Amino acid sequence: MLKTMRKHAASFIIKVLFVIIILAFIWWGGMGYREKGRNTAAKVAGTIIPAKNFLNRYREEIQALQKRYKSQLDEKMLKSLNIGQRVLDELIEEVLLVKAAQKYNITVTDKELEDFILNYPLFQEKGKFSQQKYLRVLHILRMNEEEFEASQREQLLIAKVKNFIKENFSLVSQEEITQFFNLGREKINLEFVEIDPKNFLKDLNVTSEEKREYFENNKEEFAIPPKVKLEYLVFKPKEYIGKVDISDKEIKEYYQLHSEEFQRPLKVRLRQILLKLKPETTQKEKEKIEKKAEGLQKAAASTKDFATLAKKISEGKEAEKGGLLGDLFVKDLKEPIKKAVISLKEGEVSPVIETDEGFHIIKLEKILEGTPIPLEGVRKKIIDRLKKEKANEIAARRADDAQYEIARDGNMEGFAKKHNLKLYITKFFSKDEKIKGIDNDELIKEKAFALKKGEVSDMIELNDGYYIIKIKEYKPSRIPKFYEVEEKVAQKTKEKKAKDMAKKKAEEILSIIKKGKSLSEVAKKEELTIKESGPFYRFSPFVPKIGFLEDAAQQFINVTKKSPVVPNVLSTGGKYYVAYAKEFISPTQKEWQKEKDKVIRFIQLAKAEEIYNKWLDDTKKNAKIELNEDFLKPYLSR
Repeated sequence: MLKTMRKHAASFIIKVLFVIIILAFIWWGGMGYREKGRNTAAKVAGTIIPAKNFLNRYREEIQALQKRYKSQLDEKMLKSLNIGQRVLDELIEEVLLVKAAQKYNITVTDKELEDFILNYPLFQEKGKFSQQKYLRVLHILRMNEEEFEASQREQLLIAKVKNFIKENFSLVSQEEITQFFNLGREKINLEFVEIDPKNFLKDLNVTSEEKREYFENNKEEFAIPPKVKLEYLVFKPKEYIGKVDISDKEIKEYYQLHSEEFQRPLKVRLRQILLKLKPETTQKEKEKIEKKAEGLQKAAASTKDFATLAKKISEGKEAEKGGLLGDLFVKDLKEPIKKAVISLKEGEVSPVIETDEGFHIIKLEKILEGTPIPLEGVRKKIIDRLKKEKANEIAARRADDAQYEIARDGNMEGFAKKHNLKLYITKFFSKDEKIKGIDNDELIKEKAFALKKGEVSDMIELNDGYYIIKIKEYKPSRIPKFYEVEEKVAQKTKEKKAKDMAKKKAEEILSIIKKGKSLSEVAKKEELTIKESGPFYRFSPFVPKIGFLEDAAQQFINVTKKSPVVPNVLSTGGKYYVAYAKEFISPTQKEWQKEKDKVIRFIQLAKAEEIYNKWLDDTKKNAKIELNEDFLKPYLSR
């Protein structure tokens, strides 16, 4: 582990883990810390949460995030996720739930614990509990059986108490169910006007003061991203193909090892019954034909004389020949037919197969095995393939050797001169810019911005070869001077001003129609076009002809026949909308019968979650919670 840490000590996550380890060491007295209560993270209603428990849970969260987000996880993201507070809240919640278990006399029996462990997938082999695997996993976790079972008993207890609170305090009335369904499945149809900031841009001027003010308030928006200049070597397999020789022995060995590949395509002898579909066939007619085909399939599968049945019934041109399609290459069959034929044995009849031509019933009469292609017919193909493989091996080996030597000596230029290789040097580029001369450069950029100046990458494999890169120069991100981005600032200032004007106009229109004036009157005066959304569910985040609204539920929940005006200006896609509900469409009884079970379950879950959260908030308020702020400070501020 220490070796891994040393190797990647520059990485952000390793630094975080080092901080955790160092702080833990200080806390337990490794460096002489002597404060009373140093082993405690918090005390909840008299129960101590050990600092060790907090640190373990915190470390697990960090490692899980690293696994999920990989290189995207940086200090900014970690801070926004507020891991320390989340871990502390979870531990406090668990203590309160354990205490609630005592209050409500809830326990976990030995049988419940035993059933959980016996059925836990991690401890099973071939679907059965394995004592050996159980002990092996505990060894990896560095726990004995007593510790693990105590831990699991507590987790089962916590889950049991949660469910008890949710199930016993969150009963849902019929009135609540009906109200929720009617509201949630009701559709509304909006009439609206669109106010587009672009319409305010024409002839819009901005002063020097406005530009400078915008720049001062939004400097990060104009930040010039970090840039790097690389030097790199590339080892392309195609450059080694001419140096590769292939012997007759190698060719013959390859031919023998890949004999299945060098076969003429497989052929099959097929018969079919076809019921055709015409372009003008209606859906109802199609269903009728399909039903007929299913009946014929049963007859075809049971008859010994498929050919006679095909001659009588099939609508295909081969019907006169008893439906004989002939000897066909499997690779040339239509995909649905090919899929069915591959699964058949000789003499079997397929299920009904639908294609654009109609409904087919296929009989596989005979499988005609592919014959081998002589060696001379594929010699050139084998030589080309072996040359590419060998050239690729040479390129990879030389790149690997180069990476080792350059990483050891730190001198890519010297290595290139010594081995008469071309050293490439890029221009400065950012993560969003293309690297000239490298086609698929995303991986190169990802590796480049993970290196420090002077560091050498591992061997990087791309489609055209193997790359070794080294940071030659690095330019950190910087805020430019005003004059460097004045033109861009001017445009952004205009856009901001136009957006503010559009929003203000939308708010003025909304204020007018809230006072009773019709939207059509206001639209006419403002020379705006009234549009109609068409019906949509009021809680749908997508409003037709407007777009996605993150706050759709809040916007439309209070829109009724008595109060049809949408109470706030809607905003999405950089535009503003003022709307009112022209039409309300109630759900039907048929919809209720179809969805009632799902609706009832959803309401029960939602109410259970609401009741549980309220219980937790109230219990926290009434519990005496003491935090060891000196210990927690580094984690809660991260």
